[in-house]
Amino acid sequence: ALPPAAVECRLAHVRAAAVDDEAGEACARALHELVWGKGLELAEVPGRADGPRFRVRVVDGVAEAKAGGDSRPTVNEQLVERGLARVPGASKHAADDLAVAMRALQLGARAARAGVWRYGDCDFSDDEK
Repeated sequence: ALPPAAVECRLAHVRAAAVDDEAGEACARALHELVWGKGLELAEVPGRADGPRFRVRVVDGVAEAKAGGDSRPTVNEQLVERGLARVPGASKHAADDLAVAMRALQLGARAARAGVWRYGDCDFSDDEK
């Protein structure tokens, strides 16, 4: 038997609305646009007891992936910066560089009232999980 070809990947420090919600659908469309059919570089972000979470970066081919193309923003950062997702409450005390950067991007999206912030504060009911 062949091993599975796909593995579930959860984005670190990202919380999006449910897909049946307008904001969740917009986030899903943006995620599809960002990653579908593209080369991805995944790096595990430590600290979650409920399974691995990843920092995901789109790369142009194997050479850039091997070079560690850190100059491009991660998919995680792009979704939060656009206001399509937010940093969950569980990540508010995380000290890794991704969490720190994403909290700053979230403040910018919130100030610009982008995406889920367009009406002010947003609350996803599953944030307590």
